[in-house]
Amino acid sequence: MTINGPSRKASAAIAGHPLVRNAAALAVARGVTLVSGLVVSAWLGRKLGPADYGIIGFATAVVAYFGLIVAIGLETVGARDVARHEGRVRVMASHIASLRLALAVAAFCGLAIFVAVIDRPALVKLVIVITGLSLFSAALNLDFIFQGRARMGVIAGREIFVSLLAMGAVLLAIRSSADVVWAALILVAAPLLGSAMMAARCYALYRAPVPRFDGNLWRLLVVSALPIAAAGILVTIYRHTDMVLLGFLRPAADVGQYAAALKFFTTGLAPVMILLMAFTPSLARARGNAGDLARVTSTFSAATAAVMVPIAAVGLGFAQELVTFLFGAAYAPAASAARLLMVGALFAAGNICFGHPLMLWNLQRKVIMPLLAAALLNFGLNLALIPRFGPQGAAAAVLATEAAMALWLARLQIVNGGRIALAAIAGHIVVAAIAVVLARYLAPPLTGALALPPLLALLSGPTIFVILYASFVGPYWWRRLASA
Repeated sequence: MTINGPSRKASAAIAGHPLVRNAAALAVARGVTLVSGLVVSAWLGRKLGPADYGIIGFATAVVAYFGLIVAIGLETVGARDVARHEGRVRVMASHIASLRLALAVAAFCGLAIFVAVIDRPALVKLVIVITGLSLFSAALNLDFIFQGRARMGVIAGREIFVSLLAMGAVLLAIRSSADVVWAALILVAAPLLGSAMMAARCYALYRAPVPRFDGNLWRLLVVSALPIAAAGILVTIYRHTDMVLLGFLRPAADVGQYAAALKFFTTGLAPVMILLMAFTPSLARARGNAGDLARVTSTFSAATAAVMVPIAAVGLGFAQELVTFLFGAAYAPAASAARLLMVGALFAAGNICFGHPLMLWNLQRKVIMPLLAAALLNFGLNLALIPRFGPQGAAAAVLATEAAMALWLARLQIVNGGRIALAAIAGHIVVAAIAVVLARYLAPPLTGALALPPLLALLSGPTIFVILYASFVGPYWWRRLASA
């Protein structure tokens, strides 16, 4: 079987699912996920306090390294293959799920050994082990099947189910720092149930996954995924080194402060992931047609700027208000790190926009060197800055790394036939800069004139910004969507 072979013709099934419809389904799901995720983070941050909230963040970062053993890029290989060959859905779903379950067992055993030897408090070790159960939900996650077949509604349903289940359980069960173990259990159980629901749906549609073992196919899958796995390892190093080093080098309260700031970074990137999932079928099929490739990549970069630039502007201009609103006054020191991270998120969105298409075009080997350089740069900066500057040093390392990566990957995409909508990106940045300055100028007198209560006063500036930005950009993108 050829994993990376070209398809003879585009699937009619995918053609029947317009990009806009898939994007809308994912937008609804990610909207629910964003809101519920912010509620969960804010609730945990307030109820657990910075120190115990930091334990959750540290455990998640540690487990992410062992999660690389489970993923190893198989989801990208699977999505790419089933997007081109519908007849291989059953084979891909069964063998990838079986292989990843075997890898999850091995990864969990490795995690247990790691926990046994590290010098951390017993509570921290327990939370890490509980969080490690998420390795099995990752193994059973079959989003790549539905992504490859452009059935984003199924993915949207799972995301909504998981996010609402986790939010409801956290709001009901978590009351104080004594509940940190329960918090870890909830954050693991909800994705496990979601993955089980996805597996059941996949079986109903395709009679898969079922347990399968084929040494030759597994070897072929692993070989095809190795360049992607290498990229994933490097991404994880530079995305999680900050939290891990903070956990070992700084007090737990500093880890909690940084976890709160980092929530703005990860939440801000969620809309870009919606766009990526919606554009994946088009990006995968565009390779080989210069006109289509330039058109799709240009549209993707412009759309990424349209959603990410205002998010970064809000985070940069109103970090203090947003941190206080969500996490409370105890997390006020996180505002400076949040500002740096939101600028970093803008570059990180560029990395997604410029780098992921290269993997879809079987050019993942070209991504290895910039990722390796970024991982080394990030580790060195974190090691130098965290002991002295704590969360702010970690955030500065993220910003520098993401900026360097964005420039390198942008060049790679252009060299390989992609097109970046530089004029659109610059236009969005200019509009956002004007809007955020006006919003900061107009918010105080408006708040005073309307006698807004403190809670609403905190949100007045971001609200004004959104209105101003949408009034400039909205008509342009409405015409683009109508045309699409």
